[in-house]
Amino acid sequence: MRLLVTVAAPALLLGCSPKSDRRVTESSTSTSVNAVRILDTVPESEAIPADQNLSCSPSVLKAGDTLVLHMKTPHPEYLIADHPDGTIFYIVYPSLGDTSMKYSYVPSNEFKNMSIIRIPSDIKANPRVLGREKGVESLFSRPGKYVITLGEPEGRADICNIQFVGNGSR
Repeated sequence: MRLLVTVAAPALLLGCSPKSDRRVTESSTSTSVNAVRILDTVPESEAIPADQNLSCSPSVLKAGDTLVLHMKTPHPEYLIADHPDGTIFYIVYPSLGDTSMKYSYVPSNEFKNMSIIRIPSDIKANPRVLGREKGVESLFSRPGKYVITLGEPEGRADICNIQFVGNGSR
């Protein structure tokens, strides 16, 4: 069973449906994201194996798909992706008072208590590369292996591997 609620504030955002309107715009103080909130009623114990803290599906992602992450809570505040070209992208992260770090997909203090997050294949995220770190770029920009990491910069980390095929077949 699912409850569908329309939201326009990132503080209320749990995830996006694949057909929702998703825009990230730069402003001096915040990120604006229009999305659809979907609350899954599947118990956490059924959604993720007992020996794991993170699971991702599908393992092969195509353009237009939505990546669904199930996480045991509470969990770390960072959600990071390693791009096939070696670029590290921050999807969810705390701003730590730095106004240039304002592109977190959801607020990190709320994220750490989320058991499910939906990530559309057209998501834009923050690359952690000198000269590119003050904006967002398409995360799934080319086919290849993406490593999704749930963790802290210097601490516990759980990973899952995703193969992005773009517009190709599975």
